[in-house]
Amino acid sequence: MKKYLLIGFLFLVHVTLKAQVIEQLSPQERKQLTKVTEPITLYKGLLRAGLSANFMVQDKFFDVDRKKTFYEGNFSGYAMASIFSLHYGITDRLEITASLPYYNLKNSGSYTFEIPYTDEIETQKTIIRSTGLGDIMASLRYQLIQHQGNSPSLTFGFTFHFPTGKNGVTDYKGPRDYDGAISKGEWAISPEFKIRKVSYPFSFEFGAIVTKYFGANKTLLPDTEPVKIISGIEMLIVPQINFHLNEWVSMSHSLDYYLAKKDDFDGEDAFGYHNNQYDQWVVRYYPSITFQVKQLRLEQVVLIPLAGKVFTADPSFYFIAQYTF
Repeated sequence: MKKYLLIGFLFLVHVTLKAQVIEQLSPQERKQLTKVTEPITLYKGLLRAGLSANFMVQDKFFDVDRKKTFYEGNFSGYAMASIFSLHYGITDRLEITASLPYYNLKNSGSYTFEIPYTDEIETQKTIIRSTGLGDIMASLRYQLIQHQGNSPSLTFGFTFHFPTGKNGVTDYKGPRDYDGAISKGEWAISPEFKIRKVSYPFSFEFGAIVTKYFGANKTLLPDTEPVKIISGIEMLIVPQINFHLNEWVSMSHSLDYYLAKKDDFDGEDAFGYHNNQYDQWVVRYYPSITFQVKQLRLEQVVLIPLAGKVFTADPSFYFIAQYTF
């Protein structure tokens, strides 16, 4: 009897060890996990470098009545952003991230009006430029519950915003020709959480992030005293589904809701950069396709605004390249 019990025990040990070996990934296999199969945070010791190039042409927006309309006065512009990011796995559950954005924005328009009592027509042009380094961000994320079998994973984190971007008006040549702010330029903190479930060849995600700003003194007009402004709280909710088309190509579909509460400051912002009148919101849909070759990942994203209030209504285009070391 003891002989058969020993044989059964050794068989169970063999099966258990074999299952553990199958589930265990080599360091190289961990680096090559795709957007569908990877965990929310990087594995211990892995480093991922990324570069994102974003582009948007502006000529339409959602007004206060949530109607999509063109800007007045032949107003149009473009927005380009390059974001360099680094992700590092401190442990299999804990990840640290740093992001460095650089912006190149330009808005222009022309206004034609009649000079009273002269019967003369005059045209004025508006040129607003914003170029430079934005606010640096650093994030810390921890997997409270790791993905195992059919169970989902749960991750909490915090992102800290450092006010490195220009937050006021410079190179003022007139009320229609100046260099505007690059970013909010305020200290801020963003708590977040994300739930993720992998059911190959699919993965499902739901995340939310809230950003609290702590204000800064900003120069809204040249030769004037700075004004203390506290930007409104922001909230972002994102459900997402990812699925494999084949072993190295995957697609994603996301639908997000973004809300920005109105800013807290006295007076009127003559340059329209800050919002002290309305809560802004937008609902956006963005499909994307990802190509992955070993440790190199290339992603193309189109962001399409569907509805909103006091928010741009133009689509944005993103190209993202990442490499895991």
